[in-house]
Amino acid sequence: MFDDRQFARTIRTDIKRAVKILPGFFSTAAIFIIMAGMLVFYARFFIFSQDIFTGINVAYCIEKNDTLGQGQIDMFKDMESIKESAVLISVESEEQGKALLADNEVTALLVIPGSFSANFGSKESSIRVYFNEDGSLETYLVNDIVKIISRLYSTTSAAISTFHTVLLEEGVSEEEIKVTYNSIYTKLFTDVFSRTTGYEIEKIDSTGTHNLEKTLISSMMILIFFLMSFQLTPYYKGHNSAYKMMQKMRGVSSLRIGFSEVLCGAGLLYVLYLFEFVLLRLFRREIKIGSLITIIPMVFLVAVITYLLSEIIESEHIVDIVIFLIVITGIYLAGGFIPLILMPKIIGQTAIYNPFTYLIKYALFVLY
Repeated sequence: MFDDRQFARTIRTDIKRAVKILPGFFSTAAIFIIMAGMLVFYARFFIFSQDIFTGINVAYCIEKNDTLGQGQIDMFKDMESIKESAVLISVESEEQGKALLADNEVTALLVIPGSFSANFGSKESSIRVYFNEDGSLETYLVNDIVKIISRLYSTTSAAISTFHTVLLEEGVSEEEIKVTYNSIYTKLFTDVFSRTTGYEIEKIDSTGTHNLEKTLISSMMILIFFLMSFQLTPYYKGHNSAYKMMQKMRGVSSLRIGFSEVLCGAGLLYVLYLFEFVLLRLFRREIKIGSLITIIPMVFLVAVITYLLSEIIESEHIVDIVIFLIVITGIYLAGGFIPLILMPKIIGQTAIYNPFTYLIKYALFVLY
């Protein structure tokens, strides 16, 4: 009980110290938030709005040379958006296409089953769509294009089938309305009732279907959290060795002293997120309210990393420099500031080994 009482006093002392640095903490945060907001504003209206993403590679495989499947590919090729931005690459097999995906040579793979014509509209005959795991803008675009094509094709096929039916009711003979295509027209009509199963989307990371602006906002939030080391490091180093020795003599272990400081540091970061949350909700209403809960692991992670570096490195200025360099470099190489498509291919291939890649994905999950 003696240890618990002393530990409670330690926490109260750290909370008082945390409250005292709130003005400086939020002043520093305000500067970073303003700078981040200016960057996002500039990127939104002067970078992301420009047509700079071209040459999206999409592989496709038509099993058993399915005629109706080839018609789907022809529709893709005829779209102006595809002509301007995408390159459709024919592959011999699904395995070959997946190999290209693994090497980041293509953004997506469309596999049209051999039963597509015979069983159109059924789940078994659905076109299989695979994406690579980089969560890039191309993935976002191709995913949307596939959805649009599916709906357009459903509407078109239904119109053809309805036209065929009307002609039959008017007494037009089968020979006069292209008897050879009758079976196809009849099957196309079922697409009206199964347009959501016309394409079966597989292997796509939900956190990857976000546009670049959202990725940049998430990256800037992570950066601001880590840059608050300019305030947290002095806070963590605020207890001198004499104070810590006295606490140990009173029964408070080093682990509990550290936990108390990390808890207060995480609390400061959480209060900062509350402020960021209000600002984000003012300008981006799709920010999830649930992020008030899911952000907690992230603020604790940042608080722990900052604390550990503060304990390992004696100079607080060096701690700040180390955190700044690591975070800036990590987010940059993860595609948080500049899309991986615009950087050398080797950076995109090594992004899966970058922990900031997954931190950004978690931030996207938290916010959106």
